[in-house]
Amino acid sequence: KIFIVSEPAAPGLGIYFVHKPSGMESSPWSNCKNLTFEEFLPCVLPCPPPRVASGVARAHSEDISWLPYPKIAHRLDLRVSGVVAVATTFTALRHLKACFENRKARKTYRAIVAGDLREHSSWLNRVTADEPLLIDAPVGGRAAQTEVFIEHVCPSLPYGALTTVRLHPVTGRQHQLREHLAVLGFPIMGDTEHWNLAADSWMSRRHEQLPSMNPLHGPLLLQSTSLQIPLPGGGTASATIPEAMKFARLRRRSQAHWEVEGDNSISRSEAKARRHDVAEGRL
Repeated sequence: KIFIVSEPAAPGLGIYFVHKPSGMESSPWSNCKNLTFEEFLPCVLPCPPPRVASGVARAHSEDISWLPYPKIAHRLDLRVSGVVAVATTFTALRHLKACFENRKARKTYRAIVAGDLREHSSWLNRVTADEPLLIDAPVGGRAAQTEVFIEHVCPSLPYGALTTVRLHPVTGRQHQLREHLAVLGFPIMGDTEHWNLAADSWMSRRHEQLPSMNPLHGPLLLQSTSLQIPLPGGGTASATIPEAMKFARLRRRSQAHWEVEGDNSISRSEAKARRHDVAEGRL
């Protein structure tokens, strides 16, 4: 669902934070056959004055800054949902693009990865408990850094554990978060494209083959949950949304499967009943 996360950051500035659903491209491209997130924005954001929308010469200076239609300042992948910064004026668009290019925008993502991230040597060797795990590895031949914080760990039969993480990309390379976590040996659940990149690291850490992704065609457990941007006149504008329901649903089902299959004290009939409850979504 597309909705405005917050009202304009400052009167007349024209910066909005809007939620992009998964399964929708951020902006049009040559082979895109469906309407994109950016093309839907005029339905939820203020329209420019008629002179601007029609392209007719503007007589009033206050109209000059309006964009013909709202523009996104950055992209989220097709399968990623979350907060996107949108501009309705040329001034806002220039400012937002400068913030992202100069790394002044603070982005926060949430993901669930296969495996227990607490096992990784980089996490164990942190100097302080509040220090993030920093992944510093090139993506597409360009320098890239990602800060990782552990939010929650739950048991998992196929992977030993599932780890919910909070991610702060220092740089903004395409597929950076997905590739960084996969190369580290903790692929994001649902990331079919990068899953096998974790095979070598998984083998060296756990001395076993990386299990196949299950479910094979499930949703991508990656979401943009927060965005903070400095304003031209000082101060900041920010927006935060709660994690999507699919995160809690996966953790709940993983915990339930673990309890059903790993508990040898219950009867076969009770185990069958629990498995049915899991399949029906009651656990």
